[in-house]
Amino acid sequence: MMFRNLIIFLLSFCFAKQAYSQNEAHYAQYMFNGLYVNPGYTGSRGGFSAVALYRHQWQGIENGPRSANFAVHAPISNGLLSIGMHGNNDRLGILIMNSAFATMALRFKLASGENASRFAIGIQGGFKHFNINNREVNGTLPVNDPVFMNNFSGIGINGGAGIYLDAPNYFVGLSMPYMLNNQIQYGSGSGEIKTNFDISQIPIIASAGVIIKAGESLKIKPSVLLKQQSAMPTNIDLTLGFHIKEVFYIGASYRVNNAILGIASVTISKKVRIGYAYETSINSTFSNTNIGTHEIMIGLDILRKENQVSKCNCKVINPRQFRYF
Repeated sequence: MMFRNLIIFLLSFCFAKQAYSQNEAHYAQYMFNGLYVNPGYTGSRGGFSAVALYRHQWQGIENGPRSANFAVHAPISNGLLSIGMHGNNDRLGILIMNSAFATMALRFKLASGENASRFAIGIQGGFKHFNINNREVNGTLPVNDPVFMNNFSGIGINGGAGIYLDAPNYFVGLSMPYMLNNQIQYGSGSGEIKTNFDISQIPIIASAGVIIKAGESLKIKPSVLLKQQSAMPTNIDLTLGFHIKEVFYIGASYRVNNAILGIASVTISKKVRIGYAYETSINSTFSNTNIGTHEIMIGLDILRKENQVSKCNCKVINPRQFRYF
């Protein structure tokens, strides 16, 4: 029954005569994976950085959404130019979307000194691959429907841009990561992907945060992420996090009118960080069937020598550490 309900939801969302691609996954731990939301973030860690996230959404609903993301980036050319890439796998019932994007950013110091603010302009380009298993729908129907006799597969190209301003005690970002519209046009037993420019369908993502020192071992990190896209509810994440001794991070988020989240991470070495987030819906639509969403993260940072603190017995390995924020 749960699976059939999910298929009905998916069909109403995806199989109109003209259907747009699904909304991008919204990760609870976006603060650990800035490259996914803004190509201007490329190279901002000051060295080689990699992160992987896995999200299992709507526990209790059979074949509920599952997403996995991997990102890697690093500065080159003395830090002025940075390059990276990220890939994503989304699964929602009979719909599977895979994507891969290469990113590049130019980062400019706005003043002299290691702790000076930096302004970055980034771009990305790549593709999205959609696969729809229509025959699985037919298996749930009392009779075979010719509309769902054949599976569908197609590729659409896409690209985007973003700007990112950061300093040791704040960051501000604005991006349009996907500036083309990959539209699934589906008819009787066949389909294709149309790629076009439609300004009303461009997602806009804004983010900002500050870091407040509260003693030698505690930093308080409030942040906000806003995502706006036509025909989709506006996502606003309000997050308050605490970074303890540059080792432990604990925080909570409120996604306005949608969900509440708890986030925790630990740095298990100077290079490796692991994290976990739990999200529960406050939307009455899923309150009886959704027992929560789980998300895990692992990150790796190999910083350049000039970004490391030498002759220091403290745990700080990078004065710009707030970017985990």
